[in-house]
This record gives sequence, structure tokens and C-alpha cells, in this order.
Amino acid sequence: MCGPESTDASNSTLDPRWKSGQMWTDEEIELAMKLHDLGELLKTDEKYQKYLEEKRMTEEQGDMVNHPAHYADNEMGIECIDAIRAALGKDGFIAFLRGQVIKYEWRLGKKADDVEDAQKAAWYANKLAEVLSEV
Repeated sequence: MCGPESTDASNSTLDPRWKSGQMWTDEEIELAMKLHDLGELLKTDEKYQKYLEEKRMTEEQGDMVNHPAHYADNEMGIECIDAIRAALGKDGFIAFLRGQVIKYEWRLGKKADDVEDAQKAAWYANKLAEVLSEV
């Protein structure tokens, strides 16, 4: 039985219409069943589980290219890259950025995540272009 007269109280949390006495349409019930089946299938799919684990790790660590958690805001709200620029001045910062581009391109193929290293090299190259274009 589907609808508010169902004895399964846990179903009442699925949709507010259960509490108001409205029934689900046949299409809604069919879709809910398909989604349930898909959810059960995904629980056993190794590729999907690996994706979820990588997503969880990324969320815990932050964006490892643009804002790695280990360089994130400290108590004063300053990111490491901004502190480096302040400490080195514009010319020193340009040299630092050039060095970072070289470093990440140099190590491509030598560490576990080539894509991430390529993205980091590109990030530093973009930052370098941004600083060079400042008036």
C-alpha cells in the first residue's frame, strides 16, 4: 500500500504530501523504485565507490590546486601565497611563480598525480600572467 494509510511510518519523511493525505502518482512511485534500485546498485559498484572516496578526500583536503587546505587561511585570514607575495615584493614574487611553474612541469610523470601537477603548473602560470599584467 502506498500513501498516507501505509503502516510504514518511515515513509512519512520522504515527501510532505504523505502528511497531508495526498497519494503518490504511479509515475512517482516507479521513479522512486528505480532510484532505490540505482542506489542499491551503486553501493556495490567499485568505480562509483572509488569516486565517492576521492570526492570525500577532496572535500576534506580542500581544492588541492586552487586552495589546498594545508595552505588555507590561518587565524588572521591570510593565505600562504599572499604572504609570500608580501614578503618577496613584486619582482621576487614573479621569480617565485616562474620557479613553481618549472617545478611542477619538471616533476610531471614522476609522482602519482600527473593531472594535479599539470593543473598546479597551469595555476602558477596563470598567476604569473596575472601579476605580469598588473600596471
